[in-house]
Amino acid sequence: MTKPCIDIETFTWSNLQADIYRGQHANAMRLYLESAVTPALDAIDARLDELLRTDEPAAVFQVADVKALRNSTIQAFALSVQSQWERQLRGFLKDCASEFNHPAVFVDALEKANWAELLKRFQELRGLPLQAFESFPDLDLLQQLGNACRHGDGNSARMLYERYPELWPNWPPALPAGWAGPALPNVSNHPPFSQVCLRRSRLVRLTDAVIWFWEDHTYIYTNSIERKNSNVDAALARMREERARRSR
Repeated sequence: MTKPCIDIETFTWSNLQADIYRGQHANAMRLYLESAVTPALDAIDARLDELLRTDEPAAVFQVADVKALRNSTIQAFALSVQSQWERQLRGFLKDCASEFNHPAVFVDALEKANWAELLKRFQELRGLPLQAFESFPDLDLLQQLGNACRHGDGNSARMLYERYPELWPNWPPALPAGWAGPALPNVSNHPPFSQVCLRRSRLVRLTDAVIWFWEDHTYIYTNSIERKNSNVDAALARMREERARRSR
């Protein structure tokens, strides 16, 4: 998908009441990452490191269980991040639609709109495509990943594999070099979702994508203030510096 030629740093819109305080979503997601995700995964990683270092015979059997726990925990956090992001986005769009006096049926439909419909409504209501945001590729992945986590094997998981096969590093299965045993039976073109492998770095990146989206929203809101003063100009300069320091 080609990124629209819209520069977030120069784009402006007509500010709404719905735009105010949305930066709190970025703060909430950052707090969630620092206070929930990081401590939990640090504890699991510490236990795994302990098992890998010990000479206890039983440790080798526990390593696989702890690795599976880490992967399932990352999946659970990814689903949580996606759920929070989706609620934030739907709430924002519903507030915008209400402020523009759209009928109740239009506003209510946003609660059940799918991802493609939400993208369409965002552009209609705020005048630019969500694809223009730097974080969109990861937000798009986050949405697909959340759907696959909810539904398991099915269309969502197949679409996820087709677009992001690197999430299944051990698929298709391969026999060891020099294997003299029977050949593998026919395998499916699509791996089971249970074999997806989410790295901690990927989870952090997806959470950052939500944070950066709301930070960019705040930047557009601030830049759209018609009567700027020195404080507004300083805030914009600070936000531009922060955007320039982002690491993809």
